[in-house]
Amino acid sequence: AACRKCGVGERMLLELLKAGEDRGVRAFTLEVRESNLPAQVLYKGLGFLPIGTRPNFYENPTEGAVLMYRIFSEQA
Repeated sequence: AACRKCGVGERMLLELLKAGEDRGVRAFTLEVRESNLPAQVLYKGLGFLPIGTRPNFYENPTEGAVLMYRIFSEQA
């Protein structure tokens, strides 16, 4: 919790996206808790779009997930 909003998660995700793109991955999907609005804002800022939900996806506490999707541009 001490490192929240330090940019660590964003840097990690950017590295993952770059590694995937370098290896020919054309799309990424992820799930995020419906209540985790800061993460949703981060993912949207990195080009992910919400595409649906999964009810009761998480436990402790039970909560739905927002499905998010990002497609890499076909242009270099």
